[in-house]
Amino acid sequence: MTNPPSPLEHIEVDVTRLPTKGRRIKFVATDQELAAIGQHFDLASIESLEAELLVTPWRRVGVEVSGSISAKYSQSCVVSFEPIHQNIREDVLLRYVPEGSPLAKPELDSSGEIVIDPEGEDLPEEISGSTIDISESILEVLALAIDPFPRAADATMPDKYAPDVNVDEPPKSPFAVLEKLKTTKTGH
Repeated sequence: MTNPPSPLEHIEVDVTRLPTKGRRIKFVATDQELAAIGQHFDLASIESLEAELLVTPWRRVGVEVSGSISAKYSQSCVVSFEPIHQNIREDVLLRYVPEGSPLAKPELDSSGEIVIDPEGEDLPEEISGSTIDISESILEVLALAIDPFPRAADATMPDKYAPDVNVDEPPKSPFAVLEKLKTTKTGH
């Protein structure tokens, strides 16, 4: 299976030729790219996508991408289908290392189990070759920032779709049917 084409022009950075102080990247999506991004992420509309990033050497062999990404877009509310306007600004901190680098190995505890800190930093991503595509990183951060189930603050479920729940009656156990069979069989 092949991946669909990227909605952004590729922004490739040669990691072997980075200055010590890094390389600044300012990205502003074109109207054509915005249309493709909106379609790619199934957004009602997207008005802007911008990134201000700094690509610097990291720990002699790796690369760090830091900065921020901002976007203005609209999604449809999952309840009312009304447009919800969103403004996001996401901080970016991504790291890349060559394939096989020990820096990409997960931390193990004394019993050999992988230690995962949900609040800790992500492991660096391994790359093959000498370039990284910053446009893919921008799209990845945007994808993670988009609410998969946007709901307007005042949205309510129409009564005809509301679940039929009697609040005075406790919910029935899924085993209630089995209990009836048991009492019928034994006569109790």
